[in-house]
Amino acid sequence: FGYSFGPDFEERHKLRRGENVEIRLDEDNPDAKNIILRAIHYNKCCQCHLDAEGLASVAIHSDKNDCTAAL
Repeated sequence: FGYSFGPDFEERHKLRRGENVEIRLDEDNPDAKNIILRAIHYNKCCQCHLDAEGLASVAIHSDKNDCTAAL
């Protein structure tokens, strides 16, 4: 996610000018993202039961967002 705010990205320039930025993540699975964020923030309510497809989605998203070490 941090790469979105690198020196060559429009989002970074908008933030520096104090403008609001909306970053669309249409290709991301919101359920997988929710599981990752809950796990990273030690949310004890994160008791989910994943099938193989769900687990694969979490693994793919954690790799994409460079947070596998945190998980």
